[in-house]
Amino acid sequence: MATIELIDVSVTYPDGTRALDHVSLTVPEDKVTAVLGPSGSGKSTALKVIGGRVEATEGQVLIGGRDVTAVPPERMSGSASECAASRRPNGGNASRGCCRP
Repeated sequence: MATIELIDVSVTYPDGTRALDHVSLTVPEDKVTAVLGPSGSGKSTALKVIGGRVEATEGQVLIGGRDVTAVPPERMSGSASECAASRRPNGGNASRGCCRP
């Protein structure tokens, strides 16, 4: 697994709904991290941003130190952990087809 970082990430939907507002989060490599909060606080949206299912309107998403913010959602497949593994800067297993550059 690789370190996952959200740096000052915001998501605003076309109708103007602000789902995330300047969120920063670091999930260290090889650590289990829980994201807790009340309903509607943006937990699912943050995970969708990491997995490439929702595009951040501001900020950066880094997986293994690599900026994946602009990777189109249709090029992301599999789980966030598979994508993180396939994007390891030291090679990882890119053969899975996840997070194709």
